[in-house]
Amino acid sequence: MVKSLLLWSLLLASVLTVLAGGSGKWSAVRNWPVIPVGIFHLDDGRLLGYAALQDHNFAKNGVPSSEHNYTQAAIWNPTTDSFTDKDLDGHDIFCPGMTFLPNGDVFAGGGGNDGNSHKVSVFKMSTKTWVRHGDMDGGHWYGTAVATNSHVVMIEGVDKLRPGQRPDDLWIPEVSNGFDFDRAWSRLPGADLKNKVMRNPWYPQSHLLRDGHILLSGTSNGMYVMDSSGSGSTRFVGDRNTDRDEQEAWGATTIMYRPFRMLSLGGIEGWTPGEDKPRTSLSRVIEIDARNPNNVKTKSVAPMNFARGFQNAVLGPDGNVYVFGGHQNGFQFNDTDSILTPEVYNPYTNTWRTLAPMKTPRNYHSVAILMADARIFVGGGGLCGGCSVNHMDHEIFSPPYLFEGDGQTLRLRPQIDSIPASARGGDTVSITLSGPKADKIKFFMWMHFYSVTHSISTDLRGFKLRDPNGGESIGNGKYVYKVVLPRNRSKFTRGPYWVYAVTNARAPSVAKKVQVG
Repeated sequence: MVKSLLLWSLLLASVLTVLAGGSGKWSAVRNWPVIPVGIFHLDDGRLLGYAALQDHNFAKNGVPSSEHNYTQAAIWNPTTDSFTDKDLDGHDIFCPGMTFLPNGDVFAGGGGNDGNSHKVSVFKMSTKTWVRHGDMDGGHWYGTAVATNSHVVMIEGVDKLRPGQRPDDLWIPEVSNGFDFDRAWSRLPGADLKNKVMRNPWYPQSHLLRDGHILLSGTSNGMYVMDSSGSGSTRFVGDRNTDRDEQEAWGATTIMYRPFRMLSLGGIEGWTPGEDKPRTSLSRVIEIDARNPNNVKTKSVAPMNFARGFQNAVLGPDGNVYVFGGHQNGFQFNDTDSILTPEVYNPYTNTWRTLAPMKTPRNYHSVAILMADARIFVGGGGLCGGCSVNHMDHEIFSPPYLFEGDGQTLRLRPQIDSIPASARGGDTVSITLSGPKADKIKFFMWMHFYSVTHSISTDLRGFKLRDPNGGESIGNGKYVYKVVLPRNRSKFTRGPYWVYAVTNARAPSVAKKVQVG
């Protein structure tokens, strides 16, 4: 009987998914003033994308890499479909470590070429301007940045002031002095990662657990939990893929789709730059005990429909994971064997299904990010000068949850009329809604603002919060819902969040921003 009910529930979930708007729709391709190799949210719904010293190339003929001290960037307004230049002078942040700070600003550390890998810049959200700060102790080109509730941790990367070298301190993470980036950084000698995380110190996949504890899930097969307090420490917590000898996750994607639960997608075995080795469609769930970050479990789940590398993954407000782009060879600046068909993973049914194909290959140096209006931005790729794989453009995906069952008619969506501008863990937050289905809200998805580059995002985490009593009618078609924010700051980290009201039919509202302190 229980088995029959389970099969029936899975079948029903599958039918409901199909009825929710078919396979989605794509916009026309829109040109950009730069190739968006990295991108992040602004608090007004706009997006900031950046390239490098040049808008289409990470290098410039006649300019030595030591003199790369500029980043071309632009802000895109989806409402007016217009661009505003937002270049950064004095710092080339090509391939940086990026993360949102608890106050809503954006940290950019390292990147660039010789002379930039030590630098720090911060995008001030209140003024929409870049501010240069003091240097880090070491260089971090292709390093990963993680913001805890008390400091920023920079993990690995290449020190471009010492090209061609692999000095021992390259593997030792460093932490900021609080969030004062003009003060000296400190090393974590107890967290030395040499021979632990990867053969090439490029973008270790890192996610914040308990405050100060960070899961390093790649790119090598072995996983470690690092404690960034004091002098630091690491603890081996198991292999990501127990059925593979050595699966490196370079070019893979790991996304936190629930608190302390991550989905690892794709990867390649024993890869080094320039090697053509086939990608994999493997998918695995990494689950961390919230009370004990050293207790990590992994399990295989349904594989993707396509083997992919250099793809991007986006958490939708419906709780599903959407995967875009990638190709099936091991080369970086290459569109051969590109996968144009996206797919979506439902964690509850452990199933994948394909979506409407996009028009443009999106491989190495491409990005994808959820927008405040619940559509998905997909763009970039290339940044290799006159090469044929430069994609200085984007296209917008409208997922099935935005459509009725015919896949053509846009759903009418509820509207958030009011929500507090700020809140703290443990607060009861009142949210007033109006419009279609305002009385049929299933949950509120709280989505932390995030940045993306090289398929890496250390900020992304989503929470479903519910009003156990349902909405209360206050007249004129308006309803008030009350949700209680988790007190656990390890789960509900400080920072800016988009809040989506999601109906029983999984139709999300346009999001409103709340600053969680």
